[in-house]
Amino acid sequence: MSDPVLHVTNHSTRDVFIAGDPNWDDQELMVDGRRAKGAQRLAPEQSATVSVQWGPQENGDEHMMGVIFADGRRYHYGPAGAYQMSIGQHAETGLLGVSDEHVVKRPAFHYATTNQTPWSMDVEFVDARVSESPRNLAF
Repeated sequence: MSDPVLHVTNHSTRDVFIAGDPNWDDQELMVDGRRAKGAQRLAPEQSATVSVQWGPQENGDEHMMGVIFADGRRYHYGPAGAYQMSIGQHAETGLLGVSDEHVVKRPAFHYATTNQTPWSMDVEFVDARVSESPRNLAF
């Protein structure tokens, strides 16, 4: 057993803000090894590691981490668009992925998940084209 880890890279031209999902009030989201207090800014062409402490005795499941990726700090009732996600292990493959997603408004970027293992995956953000709508690239 291990901790679920996201390797996040921002290839968009906008900042990406990373925050814990408030619905997961017992979760302590870590960004680059430090507890995230509020939204953490990830500038264009920067990377960060996002994780939670899962514990050595626990098996993975489909809902291991709640995280928000937003295009601005004011994603709660504000103008920013965001992806509100549940991250966990896929029931059939056992690989880490997006198990649930809620799109808040229309984020200025899209994401893709790659290099999935049972306990880690890469998440890359790129600019959204105006004519595109957000789509779930999960499982």
